Amino acid sequence: MSWRSLPRRFRAGLLGLGTICGAVLIGPLLLGPAPQTDSEHAALLPPGTRITIVEMNDGRHLAAPRVLEKGDNLILEGRRQTTEVGKSAVSTRTSRRAWLGTDRFGRDVLHLMLRGGRVSIAIAGLGTLIALLVGIVVGLTAATAGPLIDGILMRTVDAFLAFPALLLLILAASVLRPGPTTLVLLLGLTSWMGLTRLVRGQVLSIRERQFVLAARVAGTPWYRVWIWHYLPEIRGPVAQDVALRLGDLILAEATLSYLGLGLPPTTPTWGQLVSEGHRVMLDAWWLSTLPGVAIALLVISCALIGDGLQDS
Repeated sequence: MSWRSLPRRFRAGLLGLGTICGAVLIGPLLLGPAPQTDSEHAALLPPGTRITIVEMNDGRHLAAPRVLEKGDNLILEGRRQTTEVGKSAVSTRTSRRAWLGTDRFGRDVLHLMLRGGRVSIAIAGLGTLIALLVGIVVGLTAATAGPLIDGILMRTVDAFLAFPALLLLILAASVLRPGPTTLVLLLGLTSWMGLTRLVRGQVLSIRERQFVLAARVAGTPWYRVWIWHYLPEIRGPVAQDVALRLGDLILAEATLSYLGLGLPPTTPTWGQLVSEGHRVMLDAWWLSTLPGVAIALLVISCALIGDGLQDS
């Protein structure tokens, strides 16, 4: 299948997803390590401001838009305060541009966006993988294990679906205060039910076909029937659901981070950046707007891929 033969929406979604993933993977390598600052000299600087990083002999890093020399001292002039340090206490000085400005802690927003994108995409991707595995296994079991097991599993799925998934996720996160592993498990284990119903319905529609009946009559083990007969037939609808579910989990992770129920503040995510930036929208609108645009583009790309898979 050639690139031009793919549906237009599918191509647009792939380009968008590939561009964002490539930026968050390659961007930090091109920019180099982000300077760690422990002062607020560079906080809320306009985009493109050049800042000077001053590394002290004791390991601290100070950042300021203006560094002046006054005799044997250096004067760091910032928006909020001015600090004077002796030249003898300074190890190195480097100058660089903060292309998207800085946050209230003086951290480079561009580095935070790229690092946060890695974290957000990784957590949503792993959560989607868990939902995929659980949904396929439970759906296949319900469709092939008999009416008793089918009834028990489907009533369990109905009970989970009757409770709003996002509310369940918020309640669990508020109790557990999740780290990365716990957050991935929470996202995956609260989003498999719809996929289970999809897999079950697809398998019920094909389990009486001749090639499946022939395999069962020949004594083929159940797991080989699953792998070689059921999974190839349901891969299209499952792939479409996974693409849409990835977008849903990206939004869910961003919602938890925005509410302060996601990862610790030391681990940046796009939702955390939006939450931090909305407090200073009048002074620095880009702190919330740019991560929000990145989330929107990523979710739209996933939706376009899902629509393209449906068309094809």
